[in-house]
Amino acid sequence: MKLSLKLLLKVGSFIGRNKLYKSSFMNGFIIGYRKNICIFDVHQTEYMLRRALDFYINIVSNKGKVFFISFSKKYEKNSFLGQEYSKAWVNGNITNIRQLSRYIGGYKMFRFLPSLVLLLQDEKSKYFIMNECFQLKIPMIALMNSDMIPSMTFFPIPSNNVGKKIVLFYRSLFNKAFRLGILKTRINNYYSRGVLNNEYRGFNIERKRNKSKG
Repeated sequence: MKLSLKLLLKVGSFIGRNKLYKSSFMNGFIIGYRKNICIFDVHQTEYMLRRALDFYINIVSNKGKVFFISFSKKYEKNSFLGQEYSKAWVNGNITNIRQLSRYIGGYKMFRFLPSLVLLLQDEKSKYFIMNECFQLKIPMIALMNSDMIPSMTFFPIPSNNVGKKIVLFYRSLFNKAFRLGILKTRINNYYSRGVLNNEYRGFNIERKRNKSKG
């Protein structure tokens, strides 16, 4: 799937919420209204999405731990590849990581602080999650609808974040980015081994030459 403005328009990423619920902090990302619905500037959406994807690829390629937050059962079949996955959130899930047990009443507790947190759909607990990441200075990538506060995350993406179609679209992009991150790691490891092997071969050649001269 190749990211483009046309694709973002096709999936409806430009559709915000009713302007009655608009956050003034999102004004810079909104270019107008249609039937009282906020319309996002998709050029900014594309730019900030590409920036977030690049950062995500680098985190994965450096073997960082990513927490993916989703509470909707209908999306479980499309969960993220190789990442920690939470179906629910308890306030203090990250900030009290050393005091809380792994599970409390069916709520999953994380075993370590993450390198990155992903929030790609609208959740009731979104401000608890953002606040905890902000306190601990943990980078967070989050879809920002028109009623949200972008300064609470390191990588806000102005976009619609409601509905199965849009959520699965963004998941597919970040799953692809995950694979690219893994591939980048393998290429770097292969290159490193290759350089070491070449140096070792060169060392052996020099030893043989010295012996033949002796």
